[in-house]
Amino acid sequence: MTRPELTREGGDGAPATPRRIAQELRRLRPQGPSAFAILSFAADRYYQVAGGGGGMMLEKREGECHWRAHQDIPVVPFEDGTELSFGGSRIPLLRDEWFTRAQVIELLTLVASGRPEPRWVRWRDVTEVLGRGKPATVR
Repeated sequence: MTRPELTREGGDGAPATPRRIAQELRRLRPQGPSAFAILSFAADRYYQVAGGGGGMMLEKREGECHWRAHQDIPVVPFEDGTELSFGGSRIPLLRDEWFTRAQVIELLTLVASGRPEPRWVRWRDVTEVLGRGKPATVR
């Protein structure tokens, strides 16, 4: 496997080392030119994260399927429908779709090194909602 690249909005891609992942994700802010980052393995396989210190969302794409992360035990006090606002976008999230920065750093560090995703992450198919590709199976 070729080493994946991490690109923060407004920046250049670079090898996704554990140190770089942590540094770049700590720089994310909901507003301004650093609202999201992408960990890419290929044009059609990547993880993307948006948000900041108050909460983050995580999605991944595998081929034509697009997934949004969620977890069994919510880590934020927000109600369903609370919007994540970043870079001009507003995305309403379910309470279980918010993650801490530490969780996102852990997950991206693991997958960038070729290790399995943490057991606490689950994936919800949002392919049809986003209007891209074909629907996938539920995981």
